[in-house]
Amino acid sequence: MVFTLTHKPLDTLISAAEFNFYVDPEAAQIVFTAGFEDIHVVTWDPITLRDATITRAEYNALADKDTTLAKFFKKVCDTTLDFNESVGVDGSTHPDSMTLATLLHPELILSENRYRVDIETSSELTRGYSAMAWEKFPLPANAYVVEEADKKAFFARLDALLAQQTTPNQPFVGLA
Repeated sequence: MVFTLTHKPLDTLISAAEFNFYVDPEAAQIVFTAGFEDIHVVTWDPITLRDATITRAEYNALADKDTTLAKFFKKVCDTTLDFNESVGVDGSTHPDSMTLATLLHPELILSENRYRVDIETSSELTRGYSAMAWEKFPLPANAYVVEEADKKAFFARLDALLAQQTTPNQPFVGLA
């Protein structure tokens, strides 16, 4: 099981939490305390900001393919790229893609460690915040937290995927 956690969210209702954890922190806390042995966490910072973000020039090169997938990718990601740049993120972020890629291709995980992860459920200021404690603290670990992912291999996989010619069984409206 893989979650994307956000420590410094730019697209959520409050500054302390990832959107899904904010709207139902009790559910997230239940998952983290249920005793699952295979929870893996992909964080916003550093993983997304360092390992799943590319500059506008890199993004344009990645999306500049004459395939349906590349056109769809560009259509979906252009708005996010513009938003990211408007809030000071230098490029196109791909946290969900990285999360799924590490689930399907665990070899993309270069470093991960066991942490205790708890979700704040009661504070008005930090509702949904994901607190992480490492072995220094006397709390039993309940998740693996990805600390480094293979950025080059991740974007190489994405590039290869976007280069594939496909024939959708339904037309995509708005793709030129």
